Amino acid sequence: AEVNINVFYDQLSPYGRWMNYPAYGRVWICNEPGFLPYNTGGHWAYTRYGWTWVSDYRWGWAPFHYGRWAYDVAFGWMWVPGYEWGPAWVSWRTGGDFYGWAPIGPGVNINIGLSFGNYIPANHWCFAPRRYINYPNINRYCVDRGRNTTIINNTTIINNTNIYRNTRYVTGPSRTDVERYTGRRINPVNISNAARPGNTRITNNNIQMYRPEIRKPKPDNRMVQNNANNEVQNRNLQNQPVERQPQYNDRRIQRTPDNIVNNPPPQINNSNRNRRNYDGNNNPVQTPKPRIAVPNIPNQAQRDNRRNDLYNPGNNRQAPKFNKPEPNRQYERRSPQQFQDRNVQPAPRQQQPQRKQNNGRELKRPA
Repeated sequence: AEVNINVFYDQLSPYGRWMNYPAYGRVWICNEPGFLPYNTGGHWAYTRYGWTWVSDYRWGWAPFHYGRWAYDVAFGWMWVPGYEWGPAWVSWRTGGDFYGWAPIGPGVNINIGLSFGNYIPANHWCFAPRRYINYPNINRYCVDRGRNTTIINNTTIINNTNIYRNTRYVTGPSRTDVERYTGRRINPVNISNAARPGNTRITNNNIQMYRPEIRKPKPDNRMVQNNANNEVQNRNLQNQPVERQPQYNDRRIQRTPDNIVNNPPPQINNSNRNRRNYDGNNNPVQTPKPRIAVPNIPNQAQRDNRRNDLYNPGNNRQAPKFNKPEPNRQYERRSPQQFQDRNVQPAPRQQQPQRKQNNGRELKRPA
């Protein structure tokens, strides 16, 4: 029977909590402590659909056969609802006397290929010896997950698939291989539909499981009809010539009283009014180039003024400038008496005669 997808929200709310996850939307997190999908509270059974997960939880008919499981560090394992039913949405590996399985994440399309199993994190896999694959409480025989990386390097992906209701899923290891490793004959178990959600029961080689067909939302017929009409109009307009429409700001068109009616001004679109580089009339405006800040380098006069301020910080008098002396200027010596009497001019300095050595080179007296 077809049911609405809201059946998941109504039936799973007592056993967990719903939350909005940014990547997947509405997800469900169970309240079971230490829960691991396809590991705790269930076992594998071989049916005509392949290896089917038989859950011991009352709510196990939904999260293990519809939708996908995703893992988040903050919230743990969370279930994303889906529309298609499957025996188990897992990926399988085999090799080194081990069978392994791991939940398939959301957004993985099995129809494209099975190489997605190589990208599942190592700590999401469960590995158990091959001879215990159909034992009840399979989690008791799973090896420590610290060995998963070593086991993955010695195993390969199982590519066996099947189709149910136009949906492809992974069936797991073949029955003949399991019979060879276990040494026992494996008879397929039938699956019958239960009338209402609840525990999955196995009686007389038959599994009673609630597996309704989830009704998918129908597309909007009005949108489909509009798309069809637009496609017909576009097909009719393909071969028609395109005429250039006169623009209001075209200088080649003279706006005369007769032409005003046939050439009205265009409608101003205010969508770009608040955008950058557009004015109020929706016309592009050239952005001025940014001015580069030039450091203020003082000239010679400014440096002299700074020097004067440092020399006389308390008054506005100009301090004497520190000019370089002339190269040929001779400074005269003054006595203390001459410094007192400023009117007395110092006597010129007498020049000493130059002396010559025997070799003819002249020696000048240092100034």
